[in-house]
Amino acid sequence: FMQIYSSEPAARAQSLTDYSSNDVLAFTKELNGTELFVMVNCRNQQAIYQAPSNVTAVPWQNLLINQPGNIPPSVILGPGEYAIYKRL
Repeated sequence: FMQIYSSEPAARAQSLTDYSSNDVLAFTKELNGTELFVMVNCRNQQAIYQAPSNVTAVPWQNLLINQPGNIPPSVILGPGEYAIYKRL
């Protein structure tokens, strides 16, 4: 996680757009045309997060596994699991 924070200036941007649910902290951060989308399951049980359509409509790069793809409308996150994506 800290490597992404260090290598992606958008991660250090001061403002964010909140897309959180009751169980999942979710937000985008943008800086100089680079956008990141972060999801964190804040519960100690599995959570299903309904991703917003403006997020699912565009391609992203999963920065944790370095794999491109789209974020599905329903994302299943394990207890405490998180995901960090960079918009392509």
